[in-house]
Amino acid sequence: MHIVHLLPELNQGGVENIVCILNNLSTNTGYSSTVISNGGRLEQTILDNNGRHIKVNLKSKNLFTYFKRAYKLKNIFCNIKPDILHVHSRAPAWITYLANKQLGIPVISTIHGFNHISFYSKIMLKANKVVCVSSSVKQYIISNYNFNNNLHVIHNGVDESYFNDDKLTNKDKMINKYNLHGCFIVSSIGRFTELKDFETFIEGIELANKTNPDIRGIISGYVSMDKRDYYNKIKKLIKDKNLEKIIYIILDIPDVRLIYSIS
Repeated sequence: MHIVHLLPELNQGGVENIVCILNNLSTNTGYSSTVISNGGRLEQTILDNNGRHIKVNLKSKNLFTYFKRAYKLKNIFCNIKPDILHVHSRAPAWITYLANKQLGIPVISTIHGFNHISFYSKIMLKANKVVCVSSSVKQYIISNYNFNNNLHVIHNGVDESYFNDDKLTNKDKMINKYNLHGCFIVSSIGRFTELKDFETFIEGIELANKTNPDIRGIISGYVSMDKRDYYNKIKKLIKDKNLEKIIYIILDIPDVRLIYSIS
């Protein structure tokens, strides 16, 4: 069986990590796995785990190029002959929908979060099977789209052998770097996008700090080029509130386990 995963890019993020895990599980089970995305630093992880990566711009939401990219994707499908297409985001889902219209390859979509309710987001429901990563996401879909066909809840798993404190060697280095000894650390981890609402996180840390001066906030994530303005907005908000010694932004940390471990 040949499974193809489609997502915007392969940089830091929950969706990217899940796709890397699924790729690894697929190849270890004897299936063929191909990941199609705009690329990124996790490409090598796909290749190291015996998957294949094909670079196609599935990230851009430019409607004027959808058909051109769909035509390219259709040719790729005809060449690699997948058995299942697994879409993980809305832009890839739209382009896949157009590319697959005549081919009729079975499609799975995974809804990883609470996307804005819209016609654009509804494309995730045009699949043979729809996976929700939590019961709350499933209820969100049912309530807002009156849709309950082929909805399946599959929770994201945690590899306890990987998320193991005994394997972390530079934990103290991070604590020393940010002067976090004895602090109560609260973290928000995710790519910089308005959907993550770091503004509310900052407000929460600011309020909590009034009664708990030992609290510290960490915002850790990846900043894509199209989200630099939002990143700068968050940086300015922290500075304007004079919270630079209370809330730290840590970008592109090589091992996110450090953040989880000290939080």
